Amino acid sequence: MSPKIRLTIPLAQAHQTVKCGHKAASLAKLISAGLHVPRGFVIVSDAYQWHLWSTGARRSPAGALDAEAREAIRDAILTQPIAEDVWSAVSRAYRELALQCGESEPKVAVRASAVQDFPGAYDSYLNVQGLEELETAIKRVWASVWNGRAAAFRSRLQPSGEPSIAVIVQRMSDRLLWGVVYTVNPVTGDPNQIV
Repeated sequence: MSPKIRLTIPLAQAHQTVKCGHKAASLAKLISAGLHVPRGFVIVSDAYQWHLWSTGARRSPAGALDAEAREAIRDAILTQPIAEDVWSAVSRAYRELALQCGESEPKVAVRASAVQDFPGAYDSYLNVQGLEELETAIKRVWASVWNGRAAAFRSRLQPSGEPSIAVIVQRMSDRLLWGVVYTVNPVTGDPNQIV
């Protein structure tokens, strides 16, 4: 892979949806607006594509895949090591996050940030700690692109292009309280009412 391609991007700079996915781009907007968002980084969609090709997992068009073919792709993603240049960038970003957090191995959430946004289709993993657990979680998120839920979304919505995904690695935040803000009332559709 070309050394000019950035394989990880700090979450605060993850504005480009095609590389960082919808969720990461939304979190970057929140950070820009001054809201408190736990620190993290994004493994860009190019890293996912590189892993697919370097492991031989991807050889046929996405639309033609049955359950058996999807399972073969998932197996290749999960059983092969992440390519050295990708893993080097991820390891470096995790160590930088550890320094920022003041911990040697911070617990992180490893979350899908899809370029083709299918809410709830992809897997996320919480309380991931250390590089070994991180590698496993990243591969599981990548493999979830080929699960039955994601395949059903693709079949129904028929998006253009190949499936692609970025991965958010974000410091875990233990909270007793949390919330969700809708900038438009989800029941009435009123854009003047925040819920």
